[in-house]
Amino acid sequence: MFLLKYRICDEDLADRSVDDFDNDDILEGQLELVFNDKNFGYCDEDIPFGHELLVTWFKLLNHAKNKIKSGEKYVAIPDIESLRWFEFISVGTDIRVNLIKSRLKNFSDLVFTEPIEPEYYIWRDVVIGKDEFISEIESKTKQFIDDVISLNPSLRDSKVLKELKRLFMCEDDGDMLNR
Repeated sequence: MFLLKYRICDEDLADRSVDDFDNDDILEGQLELVFNDKNFGYCDEDIPFGHELLVTWFKLLNHAKNKIKSGEKYVAIPDIESLRWFEFISVGTDIRVNLIKSRLKNFSDLVFTEPIEPEYYIWRDVVIGKDEFISEIESKTKQFIDDVISLNPSLRDSKVLKELKRLFMCEDDGDMLNR
């Protein structure tokens, strides 16, 4: 099982202009990734704040999804606020997911397709369905875009949301460097 949960907690979103939104590319909130019995992050309606960078997370997850869909066997994306990385290893109709702590400290790539050296495994070998992973990211990305537009209709034509639409529709233009 794979679930992607999020909650937009940006009080100023309704008043932001397209230019401001496109220039800072930041929308804060809560994010929780559930891989069977392993959770990362949180999504709790009783907590009125969240500091995850939702746009960045949706971009990273869509890049990973697109790489998996295009046949890559290994994809790694960072938790940009720590030295933790998610490894997605495609095996047939499944994906093995590891959460690792890496020694990588200086890197310019945000999506890796070559294995990175773990310092240690936080958890490993959690098996999820590839189709479920792809479907969940695509449906939640579409929902996220729709939610942003419903909170601020003027953002419909923002560059940020157009880029997310391209990514969720598998038009990965490689704007995040790959290794």
